Amino acid sequence: HFGLEIIAKELNLDKTHADVCHLYLAVYKSFME
Repeated sequence: HFGLEIIAKELNLDKTHADVCHLYLAVYKSFME
């Protein structure tokens, strides 16, 4: 399970950053298919 924290940490961004949210949704959607 990918967490926002993991993505944010990898990108050195805050987990509330818009790019993190977009990436999280993209990863989550591709993971669910």
